[in-house]
Amino acid sequence: MSLVRAIHLDSCMLLLSGFVFRLLVARPVFTNAKKDARLAFDPLDRRLRNLAAWSLAVSFVSGCFWFWLVAARMSGANLISALHPEILGTLLARTQFGRLWEVRFAIIADLLHFFL
Repeated sequence: MSLVRAIHLDSCMLLLSGFVFRLLVARPVFTNAKKDARLAFDPLDRRLRNLAAWSLAVSFVSGCFWFWLVAARMSGANLISALHPEILGTLLARTQFGRLWEVRFAIIADLLHFFL
């Protein structure tokens, strides 16, 4: 479970740092630069958006897997039995972890909307 959580948190940090770099560093620097330098912003911007899209996908998948592992651990069931809607619903609605996961999922959905 530690590995899944680390992957999830790393992908979220990579997603956030890419946005921060793009908005607070790259865009202001290239906006005030000469025309030749501004042309270099497009490939960089494309790479940063691609990195953000992959980070978003990894965040979603690893977050779902993390949620599943926590459901199995909290219920004492095996991984297949932990997919029961009652177990997942209880974890989602009645725990702080579930509420935080709802917030994370909402943020991921908003960012996904940004990319589509």
